[in-house]
Amino acid sequence: METRAADDRLAALLALAASHFREGRTGQAWEACAEAAGLARASGDAAALADAATVVRDVGPSPLAGRIHRLCVEALAALADREARGDADPVRRARVTAQLEATRSPWGRPSVPVETPDGDPDARFLALHAEHAQCRHVAHVERRLRIADEVVALGHASGSDEYTATGLAWRIEALGQSGRRWEQDAEVAALAAVVDGGRVPGWRPRLALTRACLLMADGRFADARALVAGESGFVALVVASHLAVLTGEGLDDVESEVRAAVDDLPYMARAWHAQVLAALGRLDEARELWRAIAPHVREVPRESPEWLIAGVGHAALAVLLGDAQTAAEVYDELAPWADLFVVAGADAPNEGPVALPLGRLAALLGRTAQARSHLTAALRAAERTHALPHVAQAHLELARLGGAGSGVHAEAAAALAARLGMAPLVAQVAALAPQRGPSRGPLSPRETEIAALVADGLANRAIAQRLTLSERTVENHVSHIMRKLDRPSRVAIAAWVRDSRGPL
Repeated sequence: METRAADDRLAALLALAASHFREGRTGQAWEACAEAAGLARASGDAAALADAATVVRDVGPSPLAGRIHRLCVEALAALADREARGDADPVRRARVTAQLEATRSPWGRPSVPVETPDGDPDARFLALHAEHAQCRHVAHVERRLRIADEVVALGHASGSDEYTATGLAWRIEALGQSGRRWEQDAEVAALAAVVDGGRVPGWRPRLALTRACLLMADGRFADARALVAGESGFVALVVASHLAVLTGEGLDDVESEVRAAVDDLPYMARAWHAQVLAALGRLDEARELWRAIAPHVREVPRESPEWLIAGVGHAALAVLLGDAQTAAEVYDELAPWADLFVVAGADAPNEGPVALPLGRLAALLGRTAQARSHLTAALRAAERTHALPHVAQAHLELARLGGAGSGVHAEAAAALAARLGMAPLVAQVAALAPQRGPSRGPLSPRETEIAALVADGLANRAIAQRLTLSERTVENHVSHIMRKLDRPSRVAIAAWVRDSRGPL
């Protein structure tokens, strides 16, 4: 009777864990799995131990991934003992091996081959999950898109909304890295249709954060903040900290949470904390952390999903703290990926074109022509994807370079940052004013912004879409610019922008 009661309890715990996971209660799901694993361990039930290791999936780079990984190691050993006694379980072994690989830390041991038994969709899903984990480096964007397509197809064929949602999220991430912003909205709509179907309620927070990140990339910070406010957990903190750094709002609260969070992450994650400290103006504390981190920037594994985001964070700190030696190292690491965008997940912030930090690094290193080329490319990429915060940042960096058009860029950065609510960037533009002298220009901030877009070759309709104005309003602004500057054409406006020196 005791054995039967224990078996019933074990089955109930695994069912409870699966229910918690479907509902999005990942922490509670893991607690039930851990308790089930304890019972399975005590009774020598290798199958139940394996099942406990594969309930919670897709946890990303988090402390929980390490716990699941260790349970997978234990479950595989138990299954091997069972197989040695002539009782093989190839399906469970394949599932656990795939889960082991999907939760493997890139800081740890090498990857292992993953098998997929015929006819088992769950083993196939976990195997694709493992393959996706093995190709997280930015060089494999197209491969990850292919894997995502396979997972979506598997979801449709098997009727699993979990598989379909996972594949769609992977597509959203890869499309973001490729700068294919116009395709992401359709994928988010498809993901929303799956989640709203009600069979994967645990995906609702991830959908909310995914939407928040796209809104944030568009510069709609208030809308993004409203979505993030109802969420909790590690990813929500990442999004909230990014919002705080861009807007200057809530930085003190975010700093204390980030300080606590990095204690459970690899040491290099302290660069995240250093960036928040720098945003608060606590540069001495940021510099102290950076001194410990800088000698190890090349040690972040390229296979990790954090590699690119870490590199961009290192670039920001090296530039802010004037570390030219590390800046040169980081520049060499990032340069091959200048055409990509910095995205670490569908529900993680878009950090903008890689060309933007490359331009900042080149400027610090005194490579002015190279910096201007990178920053101009970053500006065009940000405009093409309607990433307005990064448009403002690129204008600011071009203004800092000085030379022809620097005043135009400064005014455009100030106008756009003020409109979006990027108070820190507005202050940074204002800090440039003493270097440039008093403003002499005849144009208003809005006219300056439109003049810069005309110089970039945008038609009135494109400018209207970019600035959320009517086309007629843009036409009126262009007419006023021509009259104020005594320039008879758009070509003449563009020439004036290029020839402009200092502030307008």
